[in-house]
Amino acid sequence: MKPINWLLPCHSSLALILIPLGTVSAATIDSANSGNWNEATTWSGGVVPQTGVADTAAILSGHTVIYTNGAPFAGLDGSNDFGVGNGNSVNINGGVLSQAEGGWWVRIGHKGAGTLNINDGRFHVTDSTGGGTNLQVGVEDNGNGTIKVGDNVGDAGSAVLNLRDRVDLSPNGGAFTMNLAPGTGTVGVVTINSDGVLEGDQKTWDGTTIVLNPHIRIGQSTSELESSLTVNEGGQFNARGNVEVGAGGGAKGLLHLNGAAARMDMSDGELTVGFTGTGAMKVENSAVFARTNTNEARSDLYVGRNDTGNGTLTIASGGQFRREAGGNVGDLRIGFSGTGVLDVQTDGVYENSSGNWDWLGQNTTGNGTVNVNGGSFQISSGSNLVVGADGTGTFNHNSGTTNVSGIRAGVNNGTGLVTVSNGTFTVRGGLYLGGDSTTSGGTGTATMNQSGGTLEVGGALVVGIAANHTGTYNLSGGTASHIGSDISVGESGTGSLIIGAGASLTDTSIADGQFFVGRNEGSSGTLIVNGTLDKSSGTSPIRVGNGNTDGVDNTNATGLLGGTGSISSGSGFRIGAKGTLTGGLSTTVGVLGLTGNLSFSSGGKLHVDIDGASADRVDVTGDLELASDSFTFNVLSAPSEETYVIAKYTGSLTGVISSANIPAGYALQHDVSTKEIKLTKSVGGGYMAFMEQFPGLSEADKLPTADPDQDGLSNLIEYAIAGLNPTAPDASPGTLANGVISFAKRDVAVANGDVSYVIEESTTLGAEPDPWTPVTTYLINDPTAISAEIPVGSAKHFARLVVTEI
Repeated sequence: MKPINWLLPCHSSLALILIPLGTVSAATIDSANSGNWNEATTWSGGVVPQTGVADTAAILSGHTVIYTNGAPFAGLDGSNDFGVGNGNSVNINGGVLSQAEGGWWVRIGHKGAGTLNINDGRFHVTDSTGGGTNLQVGVEDNGNGTIKVGDNVGDAGSAVLNLRDRVDLSPNGGAFTMNLAPGTGTVGVVTINSDGVLEGDQKTWDGTTIVLNPHIRIGQSTSELESSLTVNEGGQFNARGNVEVGAGGGAKGLLHLNGAAARMDMSDGELTVGFTGTGAMKVENSAVFARTNTNEARSDLYVGRNDTGNGTLTIASGGQFRREAGGNVGDLRIGFSGTGVLDVQTDGVYENSSGNWDWLGQNTTGNGTVNVNGGSFQISSGSNLVVGADGTGTFNHNSGTTNVSGIRAGVNNGTGLVTVSNGTFTVRGGLYLGGDSTTSGGTGTATMNQSGGTLEVGGALVVGIAANHTGTYNLSGGTASHIGSDISVGESGTGSLIIGAGASLTDTSIADGQFFVGRNEGSSGTLIVNGTLDKSSGTSPIRVGNGNTDGVDNTNATGLLGGTGSISSGSGFRIGAKGTLTGGLSTTVGVLGLTGNLSFSSGGKLHVDIDGASADRVDVTGDLELASDSFTFNVLSAPSEETYVIAKYTGSLTGVISSANIPAGYALQHDVSTKEIKLTKSVGGGYMAFMEQFPGLSEADKLPTADPDQDGLSNLIEYAIAGLNPTAPDASPGTLANGVISFAKRDVAVANGDVSYVIEESTTLGAEPDPWTPVTTYLINDPTAISAEIPVGSAKHFARLVVTEI
C-alpha cells in the first residue's frame, strides 16, 4: 500500500476509520457497464457500492470493473485498499474485477465478515505492474473473510481467482501474495469449486538466485480459528510460489484437496505444512497433489518446519500426493525441526518419482512420522528414505504397501524406528540401520520391529553399519527375504538381529552375497534365531566374528550366534577367532539346529550353559571341524545329570574335542557311533577324565608319562598347564621375563586337586654340586598361576616346573 494526499497508508500503525453504518443505507448494486469502480456510470442507478461498510456489489457478465484511486474508496476511509466487510459481498457473475493501484491491498473480511464470490468470471488481484499488492482474507480485529471460486454450475475453469496476471492475462511483474488470517484472531476461508481455478503468482529466478518470491499463507497469524483453502471436486489450484499452511506462531491452517479431479499442481516454490504454527493438509476422495520439476533450482517440501511447527499430511480414499520426475522437485522433510506426520490411509497413494530424498526427523528438534494404514507409500526413483537423521524419525507400516529404493535409519545422531505390522514392505536397495555408511559420524540408533507382514530387501541388509552407531532388527513375526548383496549384523557398529519363534528370514542373493555377524574393526554383532533362517545361495559361509571373505580372522570384531530355532546355510558356518556359538542365549539354555558344515577358527567358541538338569546343545546336519579348546562352559546352576549331549553332527568330525574350563568332576567324551559330543561325569581321577576327551589315543598313549604328540611334554604336564593339547605339538610352556618365570595352571586340574606344582632351580641343571632345589618364595601360587623370581649372580641359572600326581 502507499499513502494518498496527506493520509497515512492503511497498513501503518493507525487503525482504519470506517464510515458509520447510519450514514449509508445498505443496498445490492449491480454493474451497468465496464469502467472504474468509483465512476457512477459503472453502476445501476449511478450509485457507487460501499462494500466495506454497507453494500453488496455484483459484477455482471461482459463487464470489467477496475478499482482505482478516488473517493469513496469502497468504504475504507483513508486508504486506496479495496475492501469488503460489515457482512457484505462482492459477487462476480460473469464479469471481471481487478485492483489497479500498485502497492495497495485487497481486503476481504476487513474488521468483520466479508465475502468475495467468483461465481463466473475472473478476479485479478492487480491490474498494475510491480510488487507490493497482497490479497488479505480476514483482516484486523474480528476479520472474517470468505472467497468462493466457482458455483459448481459453470464449465471447468469458468471462475478464476488470479494472483499472477493482469486483466489482459499478461504477467503482473511482481510478487503477489495471498494471506489468510494475517491478523491476530482473524480467519480466512477460500473454496475452489468444480468450475473454479486459483492461479498462484510465479516465483522467478536469475540463474539460481530468487528474484520474485510470492507466498500463499493459509493461517498467517495467531488465531484460535482455523483458516482453510479447499479445492473441491473438479477444482484446480496452480501453485507457482511458496505455500505455507500454519505459517506464523499460533496460526492454524488447513489445505484440503477433496474430490475427484480436485487438483493442486505445484511447479515452483516451497510447500510447508506447519511452518511455525499448526498446519494440516488433506488429499482425499481421488484428489491429486502433484509437485513437478523446477528448472532453475530446488525448493523443498516440509511438514513440521520450525521448532514450534506442527504439521499433518493425510492422504486417503484414492487421494494422491505425487512428486514427479526431476532433480529439482524438492526433498520432503517431515519433522525438519518441528513435528510432522504423514498418514497414508486406505486407498491413499504417496509416490516420489523424483531424484530428491525423503527425511523423517532431520534436525535435532525434529520429530517426523509416517503411518501407512492401508494405503501405498512408494519411492519409485533411486532416492532414499532417511528415518532419524539428527532428530527422531518413525515409519509405521501397519497395512497396505510400502515400496522404497533404500532406507537409512539413525544416520548421524538421530533415532530411527521402522515398524512393520502387516501388508507388504519392499526395499529395492539397501536397508541400513544405524548410519548410512561405515564412516557416518555421531552415535545414531535405529530399530526395526517386524511383527507381521512381508519384508523384501533387494540390496544390502546392514544392522549397525557405522562405528559408534547401534542397529537392531527384531523380526518377531511375519516373513523377511533378502535377494541381493550382503547381510551384515555389526558392520562397523553394534548390530543385533533377532528372529522370533514363528518368524523367518530367507537369503537368496543371486550374487555371492556375504553374511557377517561382526565384521569390521571395533564392531559387534549378535544373531539370535528362535525361528527360521535359510541362506540358500552363495559360496561363503555365515561368518561369526570372522570378517574376511577368505576365512582368515583379520579383525577384532566380535560375533554371537545363538537361539533355539533352525538355521540353514548351503555354504556352512564359520565361527571365527572372536566368534561364539551357543544354543539359546549366552545365559540361557537352548537347542539350536544348524544345517550346513560347521567350522571353528582357533579362539572360536561353542558356548555351553549348564543349568541343573539341562544344558545347551547344537545339532549340526553336516561336518564338524573343531579347533583346540573350542568348547567353553558356563554353569548357571550346579550340574545334576550323569551325561549331557552338547553337540551332534551327521557328517565327519575333525579337530580336537577339548575345553579349558570343563566343570569339575566331568569330562568331554566323543561317542563315535552316535556322532555325539557329551559332557559326562568322571568315573576315574581328574587326569583320566581329561584324557578321555581324546578317544583317538590308545590306552598307552593316555598314560601320564606318555608323549603322543612328541613335543617333549608329557601328558601330565599338558594336563596341568592351561592351553596345552596332548594330541597336537605345543611350544615350550611358560614365560621368562625380567628374571621371573611363570606358568598358567589349567583350571580343571586345579579343581580336581590331583596334581601339585613346584618350581625348581639349579645352576648346573641338577648336577652336583647344585642339584634341583625348590624355590623358597613364590611371587604367585594360586589357582590360576605359579611364578617365581630366579636369583642372579651366576653365569648360568636354570629353572623348571615339576608336576606330580597326587
